Amino acid sequence: MSSLTSALSKATELLWKIAEIGFVANLVIILVYILLGETSGNFVISVVANVILLVDALTYQGVVTIVLAAFLYRYFTQKL
Repeated sequence: MSSLTSALSKATELLWKIAEIGFVANLVIILVYILLGETSGNFVISVVANVILLVDALTYQGVVTIVLAAFLYRYFTQKL
């Protein structure tokens, strides 16, 4: 049982690292767009357009839910 728990823990850790890398990559792409503007290339413009669509799709209730979930996650992980 402990080997299964260890494997799941390693898999979860790997998935979090992949998510962090993806998040930082998106931030870098947005920074490139801010610095270069419309001349930054098709890929950068498409990523920024998708981020804008995502932000536009979120309603006020969606933003509050995400912030609340992040707060609760942080609170409970610090408690444990």
